[in-house]
Amino acid sequence: MGYRDWDETAGVDRVSDWLLKNWAVRVVLVSAVALLAFGVDVASSPAALRTWIIIAVLVAASTIALVQFVRARRRRRTHPRPDRAE
Repeated sequence: MGYRDWDETAGVDRVSDWLLKNWAVRVVLVSAVALLAFGVDVASSPAALRTWIIIAVLVAASTIALVQFVRARRRRRTHPRPDRAE
């Protein structure tokens, strides 16, 4: 087994693939990061927390959708469909 056969990022790729395929994990992770980034005080009030959670979930969902759109577009550029007209 040579150096070129060994991929040092294989484990990271498997974990990232699992995270990207699992919608619930993605939404929870991005929501948690958004809540931490905005410094939400959990003890302030339940209504404020609920509002921030809804905002974080919406931001997470839109971010995930945008990432998937960009990846699909990049994939189409690198692997175009064969012309059907020929």
